[in-house]
Amino acid sequence: MAKHTVKGTLYLYTPVNPTSKPVYHFDQSRTLDGESFTKVVDHSFDVEIPADFDPIPRQLDALNEKKRQLRLKLAAELAAIDDRISKLQAIEFTPEAA
Repeated sequence: MAKHTVKGTLYLYTPVNPTSKPVYHFDQSRTLDGESFTKVVDHSFDVEIPADFDPIPRQLDALNEKKRQLRLKLAAELAAIDDRISKLQAIEFTPEAA
């Protein structure tokens, strides 16, 4: 196993809806300071990564899912365009006589 240190910042997220409970978020990449996020503390912790850990299968799964979603979206948009084409072809155009 390999030991890695994870560094980041703990934020408190206060929802706009007053009936929702505040939630803590740990973030490594961006600043979440703002109206809903309040910085609490910078923090780091150590994790053990198994020697046989391979991220590639999960990355491939995510990319294949994204590709599947894009195909579904494209199919829906193409169906909508085909429907419009079909309706336009069904209209008989007769120019007005002058």
